[in-house]
Amino acid sequence: MKDLKNVSIGLLVIAVLSFLGVMLLQHLGGLAVSGLERLASLDAVIVVALITGAVSIFVMIGGKIFEQRQETKRYLVEKREASYKEVISLVYKINEDARKQSKENERNPEDKEFEQLAKDMLKVSENLTLWGSNEVVKKWLICRQKMLQGDRTALFALEDVMFAIRGDVGYSKRGLQEGDMLRFFINDLDNPNK
Repeated sequence: MKDLKNVSIGLLVIAVLSFLGVMLLQHLGGLAVSGLERLASLDAVIVVALITGAVSIFVMIGGKIFEQRQETKRYLVEKREASYKEVISLVYKINEDARKQSKENERNPEDKEFEQLAKDMLKVSENLTLWGSNEVVKKWLICRQKMLQGDRTALFALEDVMFAIRGDVGYSKRGLQEGDMLRFFINDLDNPNK
């Protein structure tokens, strides 16, 4: 019974709003017609001047909006560039740390290099929080979680971060495949036995 009452009230509201909308459109239509009649009665030179002025105003406003968007975009790119450079730098530090660890076969958590790597990772996260695009932040969080869990796919998640960063600065992924970015610092990526 309550549902029937709610439906009835809803239909009544829709009917009233529809009626008011039709009345408003009729009124606006009448105003538009009278405005066009007045415009038609003016001299052709005045009509052309009015149209030219209106078009100039619209172009100027549109140009300002476009210019402001471009300026904002440039500002973000400049700010993101430094953060993204830190991410890429961290990737290479992680790679160097992994090489040293594989030679020593054991990581010492009290090692100064390990501490510095953890600090760098925290700084990268801090900068991405402020300046990273939504896609880069999402990819970084996935990558970071996989690294903390020791997931074997962390490298590919890191590559996803690099692809997202490249996309943010204007490069498409076209022509590149999974593993292509990792090949910069992993020589035996295609050899599953190593």
